[in-house]
Amino acid sequence: MRQSIVKIDSHQHFWHYNSVTDDSWMKNGYELLRRDMLPAELIDNLKQNSFDGSILVQHVSDEAINNFYLDLAAKYSAIKGVVAWVGLREDNVCQRLNYYAQIPIIKGFRHMVEFELQAHYILDDKFCNGISKLADYNFTYDILVTNQQLDDAVNLVAMFPKQKFVLDHLAKPDIKNWHVSGSEFKAWERNIGLLAQKSHNVYCKLSGFTVLDDWKNISYSKIQPYFEVAVNAFGYDRVMFGSDWPVSLAVGNYELAVAILSRFLATTTQQNIDNVFGINAVNFYSI
Repeated sequence: MRQSIVKIDSHQHFWHYNSVTDDSWMKNGYELLRRDMLPAELIDNLKQNSFDGSILVQHVSDEAINNFYLDLAAKYSAIKGVVAWVGLREDNVCQRLNYYAQIPIIKGFRHMVEFELQAHYILDDKFCNGISKLADYNFTYDILVTNQQLDDAVNLVAMFPKQKFVLDHLAKPDIKNWHVSGSEFKAWERNIGLLAQKSHNVYCKLSGFTVLDDWKNISYSKIQPYFEVAVNAFGYDRVMFGSDWPVSLAVGNYELAVAILSRFLATTTQQNIDNVFGINAVNFYSI
């Protein structure tokens, strides 16, 4: 009998709905997310799909949100780790990291760089200074960039080979509109390969892929090549499943993302499946 393996959803969010701040992006199909999204609902999905827990990832660029995350983590054991927010560009970044180092449930940090208009934001001296401090505390960093910013991500990880990085959502390639023979796909594929080569401490989340496809016609055949690129670049020991719940609800239920990735993994070994659906997240986030 195979030993029980921990299954972890490496990427999900919780929030109390706020019409002032959230309506700015909850439109064009995301309107159904205009409500509170809290652990009880996700935990039902986790149990139904045999997951043991999840990684809660920040969705607001404000340190105050961390208290909300910590309150939830204290109440729900299914939250195995928190990727929080901290002002990496601030002069007091070391002080804040010292504080969070005393809270074991906080595994790392993320900045939503995709929304930054400043060119080469993550290569800015102040931002890089913040990144340079994370490894001292064994904190991870989730890279959230668009495909257009992927060049900068490649350069960032090259500067900090000892830092643990993970790329969120495959850098958001345009699965809906790209063709695998096109120049956009080829450029993205090249950068994914470069990112993986820069350091063995860089991982990739197979997350958010349904949202990147045509919502009215989710196609495994269109998503599959993106999985192949990620696995070819990172190997099965540096990719991890993330549901991107509840954002992914705009496209389908929790089972949809699990089923699509499971179909891709159907021809590989059980060890590789276990890695992608849990072991890699456990190792990366030190759960």
